[in-house]
Amino acid sequence: MSLNKIISVSQEISIWLHQHTNETVLNNMAFREKYAICLFQQALDIEDGIKILLENNLPGAALALARPLFECYVRGVWLLTVATNEEVDKFESGKYYREFDISHLVKAIEDNPETDGAWIKATKDAHLTVLHDLTHGGTSHIVARCSSNTIEPLYSENHLISLAILGIEVKIRIGQKLLARIKNEEALLLLNEKAEEIRDYLFQFICPGVSK
Repeated sequence: MSLNKIISVSQEISIWLHQHTNETVLNNMAFREKYAICLFQQALDIEDGIKILLENNLPGAALALARPLFECYVRGVWLLTVATNEEVDKFESGKYYREFDISHLVKAIEDNPETDGAWIKATKDAHLTVLHDLTHGGTSHIVARCSSNTIEPLYSENHLISLAILGIEVKIRIGQKLLARIKNEEALLLLNEKAEEIRDYLFQFICPGVSK
């Protein structure tokens, strides 16, 4: 499957998710829920931005957004499921203490099926170093732009496919949490079925870290 086709699949999921969550009124939300949903929305916006950049042949900029995409999702999960009230207040203050470092949050979430902890930890362990590198203009961009005779974007399509698949996976997991929060059980069941089909079909394309 081509990158363009995978982007098309991602867009279909976005449209479906918007149809089932837009204009939903969320009553009686605790601050932790409100903050988590804000971060989930930010992650969805970043994923949309990645698609736009890929569609406009800006692969380096798209890859630089992989880490913000992942970290927004992780912080949202942490706020929603494991943060104490004191930690929520401290996080809201904007004073980013060491305990809000992504590695600390992943450890706090742990391997709990209800928090996506196993997937979060596996993604962090396998890819966080290269995500940092891509976000901060590291060696990965040099390797992907320098050949013996030219300097131009030469990013592997397989790596861009992996980025698009990461976006799809984050979007599915956010959708599951939003639909559970609004108690739309019919849509949640349908999304779970869609997710199983998509994972079976797409994840054969997952490839090594983009720095390799």
